[in-house]
Amino acid sequence: MDSSKLGNWLQIVGNLGLIAGLVLVAVQINQNTEMTRAQMLSEGMITAANNHYARAGENPASAIARAQTNPDQLTHEDLVVLDALVTAEWLRAIRVESLSSMGFEIFAVERSSELFVDQQLGNPFTIAWWESNPNLVANAPVTRDLVDQILVELGTESRHQQYRRLDSIRKAIATAAPQ
Repeated sequence: MDSSKLGNWLQIVGNLGLIAGLVLVAVQINQNTEMTRAQMLSEGMITAANNHYARAGENPASAIARAQTNPDQLTHEDLVVLDALVTAEWLRAIRVESLSSMGFEIFAVERSSELFVDQQLGNPFTIAWWESNPNLVANAPVTRDLVDQILVELGTESRHQQYRRLDSIRKAIATAAPQ
């Protein structure tokens, strides 16, 4: 009788071990699925952003400079270049928010929003881009709301902060450059 009780207990323990093993395999499959989904999303967003960067051409500096210093002088080509650059950066912001919502925070959404404002929304063209692309902007609602909040805090006068920063950099370079 003792050996049959021992056999029953061993069978129960073995079955529990089998169930625990199956649960572990299911958890690992779920983790791998989530990681694969995140990787595919990330690669898709990076590819889309890179396609937009390619549209901007090899040297978008003149379009950026005109947008900063003389936005009334923007050509059609400049508008295409600037649209591609801002769209590419927004796709990167969407990527950050999407991965963050999946539990893979590669960069804080708050910081991503601040950088987007600092680096992109510093001239009339990019402000117009922001206001005229609600469908694209809606793909990252948390980041959109944070960017809108930052813009409200800056006010309309401070929206050209990047231009002033760029201008001060130019003056510092001109001062340091040999005459």
